[in-house]
Amino acid sequence: MKNTDIKWYVIRCVSSQERKAKKRIETELKIQNLDSQVLNLLIPSKKENYIRKGKKVSREVNFFPGYILIQSELGPDIQHIIKNTNGVINILGGKDNPSPLHENEVLDMLGKIDESRSKSTDAIDFILGESVVITDGPFENFNGTIEEINRDKKRLKLAVMIFGRKTPIEMEYNQVIRRP
Repeated sequence: MKNTDIKWYVIRCVSSQERKAKKRIETELKIQNLDSQVLNLLIPSKKENYIRKGKKVSREVNFFPGYILIQSELGPDIQHIIKNTNGVINILGGKDNPSPLHENEVLDMLGKIDESRSKSTDAIDFILGESVVITDGPFENFNGTIEEINRDKKRLKLAVMIFGRKTPIEMEYNQVIRRP
């Protein structure tokens, strides 16, 4: 395997089946003894922390739901394994000869992943007018729209629909998550 032939490709999966599809691909690559030809197989994601029922909880959120990135030479054997994996729809860029991602696209994506991992999710930059879901307190599972942001105190003023009326309430950053 020559270093110039190794490129990044995008695998399209059934949304919310990315982890299962990745595991199935890894298992089949090991069985076929082709795992050494794949340098990276990853699901671009970030860790998000929030408060639920008084406890701090974290979850992995995908940057690109329904997609897996693979760095490989992507020969016919590997393509066959990927295309015949449950949960995989196709490899983007062409039916028989998928086209790789451009180097600058890959660097942008990997840079976003690294940036999100280095950034504390407690210091999330919310945007005025953004929709959020409340994860803690008496308004748990209510949707709200951000009307004011107090970055110093890490608090948000939200407009929440209660009995058909917009009601302003204040929440801490860690009591809401961005609406998926």
